[in-house]
Parts: sequence; structure tokens; C-alpha cells
Amino acid sequence: MPSAECQQVLNSWCNGNCPHFQRSGSLTAILGASANGPHEAWRCYADSSLDAQRQHYVTGTTYCTRDGPLRELLQRCESRERSTLAYTVSGAGVSQKVESPPSDLQEAQKRQQLDEAAAYRLAGQRAQAQQRKHEQPQGIWMPVRTAARPLDQSPPPTYAHEKRLLMLPPTVHVPRFDECEASVASNAQFWAISLYSAAYTEKAYRLIASCERVGVCCKPSFVPDGAFTDLKTGATLVEGSNPWRHRLIASKPVFMLESLRQSPLPIVWLDVDLEFHQFPSLFLGSSWSSPRDVLLWNWQANVTAFQGRRLKMASGVGYYNKTPRAEALLLAWAQAQAYEHNAAAPDDQTLDLLVNEDRWIDRVEFGWLPEVYLRMPRHAHLAPVIDHDRGNPVSQRGRNSPVVPVLPPHVA
Repeated sequence: MPSAECQQVLNSWCNGNCPHFQRSGSLTAILGASANGPHEAWRCYADSSLDAQRQHYVTGTTYCTRDGPLRELLQRCESRERSTLAYTVSGAGVSQKVESPPSDLQEAQKRQQLDEAAAYRLAGQRAQAQQRKHEQPQGIWMPVRTAARPLDQSPPPTYAHEKRLLMLPPTVHVPRFDECEASVASNAQFWAISLYSAAYTEKAYRLIASCERVGVCCKPSFVPDGAFTDLKTGATLVEGSNPWRHRLIASKPVFMLESLRQSPLPIVWLDVDLEFHQFPSLFLGSSWSSPRDVLLWNWQANVTAFQGRRLKMASGVGYYNKTPRAEALLLAWAQAQAYEHNAAAPDDQTLDLLVNEDRWIDRVEFGWLPEVYLRMPRHAHLAPVIDHDRGNPVSQRGRNSPVVPVLPPHVA
């Protein structure tokens, strides 16, 4: 029997990869029989096919046989649980085990790490060779706010919002910098945070592994089932449904705000499907001609007509300095996202609205990150610093919220 944590990982994978989820609700991953005979395989079963305890197949054909992927996912989950630096999934978030694994497991993990490091080096070499072959230079993304006038020093506005939406679910752990490995934390100038659910556990492990390779402290926080409820009915939202996903995305600003408030250093937000290929030197303060409060990936940074003063962000990556202006922007973003109309609105569009329509471009010292800090398929000729999902395009099918954000009223 898998551990409770690994069982939840398997169940969530089933919900996202078996079509019966749409008709039957949450599925359970079990090593069980089928209607064709007693041969056991890993399958995703609907409740109607299982006994009352949801431990054994009973009857029916409401299941998906997914033996290979589920076995591989379970093996990775259990291997991670056993390792010295394994991360256990719990309602408290991501924590470290302290027990030592057997020596043979240590050797296997060491070989795996060396193999992964070699694969990363080879991937980087191939990307650089591809870049030289095409001879396409990296675009010049404007690194500075080019306004002639100085920053607005007046108190920033406060926005109308629902107080219940400005609080993280109690089951979501706000990471702390003192949870970082001492060897990495001793020289750190920033650290990275993220959120993930059971269905994205494998990608969370991948992100953590890439952070360890380049020497960055990364602390993804787990969002368990039951973290979000419907605002009108109070019903629990289920992972895999669009309302659940939209609420998770809308919670990003308040999660970043609370993390920055507790942190002694700047923070970097990373979507959990990203991974490092190189150390991100632009997150060091010395990389800029003058201090920056916020660094974002801006689709319109290169548009000459805007002169670097318009934001159309990709919210997968962002740097937030330990400054009052950065915290003020995160607070405004969290409040705007907690406005009832915006509760399920895309987070990136909400921040665009604040920066472009409510003059936050003049309240915060921004910097725009280059393409290699969120390498997507269109940038395949570039060697990435941060890669999006290993070059896979962002899936839009059924994902984006139809809600168009509005600017909330200012309040005294």
C-alpha cells in the first residue's frame, strides 16, 4: 500500500489523466483486477467500481488502466520519501526528513544525480549549439523604467476587497528562509518559492532538483485537497476542476506577500513547472545599474512605442526585492485579486491592470527580464536560464479563466 501522501499523488494524477473523472468525480488509484479477469494492474477506479473502503475492485468498467505511468510515479514518490533530502507532502507543506537512507540507496541516488547533471549539461550544450547555428541574437529587453520623472513618493492606494480572500487557506504553509539548507543559505542573496498540488508533485521534485544543481534555495509549498471552497455555496472545490485551478492561481499574490513579509531576503516566484538550467545572475542586486524593486517577464518590454512603460506580464517568474515598494505592490495585487469580481481572474491580467491603468509604473522601480528567464518554444534557439516545462507550450484548453479583471475602487 502506498503512503497516504503517495496515494494522494496517484489519485490526483488519475483525476487529471482518466476521462472518468469528468463523469464520476474523484478517482482512486489501486493495484487491482478488472472486468476481464483477476490480472492486477494499476488502474484509476471510480467509487462505483470499488468496495466501501475504496481498497478493492468489485464490479463494473468505470476505470482506466494506467499501469506504467502509475508505477513510475509511485516509484519516484517512494524513492523521494526514503532519501535524506526527500520532501514529504503534508498539510504543513514541504519539510525535510532527517533519517539516513541505506548506503545502497545513497549510491543509487548519487548515480541518479550525476546522470541528471550530465543530461542537463548535454541539453545546455545542444541549446547553445542550436543558438550558434541559427545566429539569432537575443532580443534587447529594456532593463529599466525610462520615465523622465522620478518615482511617485505619495502613499499608494488601498483597494476594496473581501477579507476572507486576502487570507491563505490554513492548510497552506508559508515557507521560511530558515528552512533552507545551511550550505546554500549562508551566501544567498535571494531564495525561491512556489505552490503545487498533488497532481504536480513530480514537477515540484524536478524544480527542487534543478535548484540544488545551480545552488539556489527553493521551497515549494503543497496545496492539499480541500484548501479552497466555493465562495457562494461553501462546497469544497476538487483538484482537477477549473474553479479549483482558478482559485489557486488567484492566491499567488497573497502567498508571495506573506512569504516576503517573513523573509530577510528578496524572494523569487517560480511556477512549479519551471526549472533552472543556469544560475540566475540577474536576481543579484549587483547585476543592475541601480536597485530594482521588482523584476518581471514582460511580453511588451521590447515594443518601442511603449518605451518600457507598459506591462503585459507572464506571471510564471518574478523577483520581489525586500523593499517597501515591492511589498506595497504585492499588497495592492493581493487586494485587487481579493476583490470579489476578481477572485477567479487571471493573476497576470490583474497586475497588468494595476501597473498600466492605476499608475503603479510610477510607484515601483521595475526591471524587465530577458527571454532566457522564461524560455518558451518560440525561444528554442536560446540557451535558457529558466526553462518552461522543458520546452512544452502552455496548454490553454479549458485552463484560462473567462473572468476579465476590473480595477477595484480605492478606499480610504
